[in-house]
Amino acid sequence: MSAENGSLFLRTVTDRRTSLAIFGLFAAVVAAVALVASAWIPSVPQPDLLAAAVAIDLLITVPLAFYFLVFRRYGLSLPAFAPVIGAGWLIAYLVLPEGHRSPLLIAEAGAVVFEVAIVVWIARKVWKAAKAPGNELEDPLSRLRRIAGETVGNRRLGSFAGTELAVFYYSLFSWRSRPSVPERAAAFTYHRRSGQVAITLVLLFLVAAETVVMHYVISLWSAPVAWVTTVLSIYGGLWILADLRASVLRPVLVTRDSILIKAGLRYDVEIPIDVVDRIEREKPSDGPFVSAALFGEPSHWIVLNETLEAEGVLGFRSVFRAIGFSPDEPAAFEEALETVRNPHDD
Repeated sequence: MSAENGSLFLRTVTDRRTSLAIFGLFAAVVAAVALVASAWIPSVPQPDLLAAAVAIDLLITVPLAFYFLVFRRYGLSLPAFAPVIGAGWLIAYLVLPEGHRSPLLIAEAGAVVFEVAIVVWIARKVWKAAKAPGNELEDPLSRLRRIAGETVGNRRLGSFAGTELAVFYYSLFSWRSRPSVPERAAAFTYHRRSGQVAITLVLLFLVAAETVVMHYVISLWSAPVAWVTTVLSIYGGLWILADLRASVLRPVLVTRDSILIKAGLRYDVEIPIDVVDRIEREKPSDGPFVSAALFGEPSHWIVLNETLEAEGVLGFRSVFRAIGFSPDEPAAFEEALETVRNPHDD
């Protein structure tokens, strides 16, 4: 091969679109070979060895090709491997005859280790970055969500990961923390009049009682399932407690330029002052609406002259033209909002 032809081949292979096409063709060929080879498994002298070879091609060779041909070319993040490995596992499960799927058990164990490693890697990077100086308006939840999104390269997945980390932060490690209130911002709580503290305590008592009963009943049938159920119940209790702590530590903020509506772990939205049309005590007729109140109807509705988006749990976003919440000090909130909307001349 001449130097010119070699250079042309190199440029062709390294082109991102061509690399993606090459990977797709390679993966299709490997899947076709796996299908044919799996049909031979019952008749060969060492069927488990052939089954292992099929699994290795689908679960290791194809992801390696994805890494060199797509992952590096597009600058993707680690979670991009999930659909590739998941598709490989599904194809292996479908083509391998029953009784020759033992390699998949090893793959499942490896997948668990891989997932734990990714979670630890993300958590370490996010936690380290979260302690670094940042935007003064960012509280721990907002910062965790943002940094996790930047780390994994996906906003929704990052919001989910950041929220999960925040659950443990607020429920276990935030008890000496104080509300995040930047300088020259007016803060307004919303957890007292709603009775969130009392309701949270009742819910935690019910979760604890239910967990004990469910663990005993389910353990009569299956001990592993009982422990899985117990762990999930404990996590649910941590989530409820974290939402209360986040509600205490994340007050609604009114600044010179914006209103930051926060509702525990559930909602986060920044509203520029210049898009606020009016404040109403009753739910307005012109929607769409978002209610940031945990219980009951909101006491105040902020009506806008345009639609915005509120970020909720797991990164889902809701479009709204009016958002409602219940401040603990209604008169003070109305006065602060009126001051920033109609500032007096010095």
